[in-house]
Amino acid sequence: MFTAVVFSSKFLPSSIFDPVMALPYHLFILTTTVPGATVNKFGTALVLLLIVLSIYLLAILLRQRYNIAKVR
Repeated sequence: MFTAVVFSSKFLPSSIFDPVMALPYHLFILTTTVPGATVNKFGTALVLLLIVLSIYLLAILLRQRYNIAKVR
């Protein structure tokens, strides 16, 4: 996540290899420097939470699957 961070990007990336702002850093920039971006702040925070929760859910499911396979 830290290898793709750029300080400020005003345009959308045109290639998969273009540098992008990391989501936590984007949220920080929105909350500290952009006035009136309340909807964008909450949307960014929601997307970040959904990504983190889905990664945790996937890890829990994989752990349960392989723990059950070990017991048998």
